Amino acid sequence: IEEFSKSKSKISTKIQKKAHEKPELQKLIKKTKKASVRLAKRIASKTKQEASTKEHFKKVKEKLQELKTKRRKAAAKPAAQKRKSKPKRKSAKKAKRKSKPKRKSAKKAKRKSKPKRKSAKKAKRR
Repeated sequence: IEEFSKSKSKISTKIQKKAHEKPELQKLIKKTKKASVRLAKRIASKTKQEASTKEHFKKVKEKLQELKTKRRKAAAKPAAQKRKSKPKRKSAKKAKRKSKPKRKSAKKAKRKSKPKRKSAKKAKRR
């Protein structure tokens, strides 16, 4: 620890001597110190702001989630009532067994029995 403090003091004395020799360096050191202090303040305020926005965002998310669940429940109620009120369908196999074969009308039966006529154009060619 003593060696570290000695080397630190030596370095700081060298910097101070160089700064006194050149006034431009002194100005630069002062500017950077002021800028670093301002930057540290801004960083601290931004971190606080970020934390508060995270909390606020978390609250908003929770409220949205509650609203979504309420809407889902409200939409599910009418659908459940419709399902309860509708009669159940019979299975496809039962429906086929009970269905009777359809009868063909008399007109359709007559049509099939008659042979097709040849068109007038084809008859002229022969």
